[in-house]
Amino acid sequence: MKYDGISIIIPCYNVEMYLEGCLESIFKQDIENYEIILIDDCSTDKTAKIIKKYEKKYDFIKGIYNEKNSGAGYSRNQALKEAKYNIVSFIDSDDYIEENFYSSMFSKMIKSKADIAVCDIYIRYGEGFVEEDVRNVSGRVNGDKLCFIDNGLAASPCNKLFNKKLLIDNPFAEGIMNEDIPAVLAAVIKSNKIVYDPDTFYNYVQRKSSVQNETLSYKRFDTLAMIPVVSLPITVITAFFIFITFS
Repeated sequence: MKYDGISIIIPCYNVEMYLEGCLESIFKQDIENYEIILIDDCSTDKTAKIIKKYEKKYDFIKGIYNEKNSGAGYSRNQALKEAKYNIVSFIDSDDYIEENFYSSMFSKMIKSKADIAVCDIYIRYGEGFVEEDVRNVSGRVNGDKLCFIDNGLAASPCNKLFNKKLLIDNPFAEGIMNEDIPAVLAAVIKSNKIVYDPDTFYNYVQRKSSVQNETLSYKRFDTLAMIPVVSLPITVITAFFIFITFS
């Protein structure tokens, strides 16, 4: 695989208050070859207008505008088809990244010739929460694949860099909750090598309005029907079941 650059994919829906802050954290990165693909999922606020503004200002930013509201899974899959680089990254439009996020993970990925790079996730609690911010450890150096699955936010694509082919072959689920679980789980299992980066982290902002903070629903278990048939140890299956139940 050629490590030629990074395609940064950001699904957007009604994030006029947060999108520019997310983009500014990307502009602070000290890498050269990257593009940003912003997908508006029929927002009802000024999100599409903001995307068009940045698309006009920067030639490395591309906007995709869904014809109907289709969810993050569909948006990510559409962007993967348009991504020009072999390495892809996903950021939620109301989150932000550390200044060394890409340089640190990309360099470790190249050095180890890995298919996936993983860093920790710092959970940032916004208004309405009483919890304190906490760093979620997402792997370990020289760890096996199980250590990248058996943790609280294992299925998030946002703290990872991927070999694009893994997600072309194992796309995101569409039209269900937790649409990232089938794609990320399959990518981890089918990857040749994963490298863990303890030197940076992804900032995951919790908001009361987030879909992920809704009360547990049986819709979460729709994900089980979308998982590709792969040979998984019972410990992996158990960890996955716990994740969708209590995340």
